[in-house]
Amino acid sequence: GAGEAGDRRTQYATLAGLLRLSGPDMHILAIGFMAGVGSALGNSFIPYFSGKIVDAAAIEHNHDKFRTNIQYLVVSAVLCAVFTAIRGGMFTLCCARLNVRIRRTLMQSLLRQEVGFFDLTKTGDITSRLSSDTTTMSDQVSLNVNVLMRSVVQMIIVLVFMFLASW
Repeated sequence: GAGEAGDRRTQYATLAGLLRLSGPDMHILAIGFMAGVGSALGNSFIPYFSGKIVDAAAIEHNHDKFRTNIQYLVVSAVLCAVFTAIRGGMFTLCCARLNVRIRRTLMQSLLRQEVGFFDLTKTGDITSRLSSDTTTMSDQVSLNVNVLMRSVVQMIIVLVFMFLASW
């Protein structure tokens, strides 16, 4: 009912605020996204080349194809690892920077409060908000964006790869 609509508006407003706070890091997120695409491509090629290796060894008995596909598999695995590390590093960096901006925003908000606010609010509550709550929130946002991005990109790449390999 009316309560759910208000909750959704609050959630959208919170999400919009977090996206605004993440705005300065869009270039870092773009690098992370591109590295995620590279990682997903590498993940897609690993089983492909594994199948080619089995075909070359068991069906065709072609030693040169076997060796070539092993080399491709190793290159794919190494590139996948490098791109995965870059993606993880970029999202970790964004998370840390988002955490700093959230803390700064909260501190600025606290400094604008009336003196009576501090009479009613315990110091431990304020400290907890500045330290653990902001970290928890930014960690969850970063983790969920990272996982969502990785899953969507990998799904698209795997589907395209499967269609191309099947036809």
